[in-house]
Amino acid sequence: MTNIESANEDKISAFRVAMLGIVGGLWKKKHVYTVIQYKDEVDEKTIALDFGKKIDEAQPLIYHNMLESRKNKS
Repeated sequence: MTNIESANEDKISAFRVAMLGIVGGLWKKKHVYTVIQYKDEVDEKTIALDFGKKIDEAQPLIYHNMLESRKNKS
């Protein structure tokens, strides 16, 4: 994992259209999304997750695990 951040509807719109096409642009939700960037064997990838009301629990856990993973690689 290389990065984790929050994104609102405006920021995620371009990502959704790129991933889902025109239908993705029409799909509207009023949530804060968790955007995770990571590298695999081939290239860098980005995923957006909607944890809904559990975002305040999920994001710190994911962030902590990302930092632990980086520390263990050193």
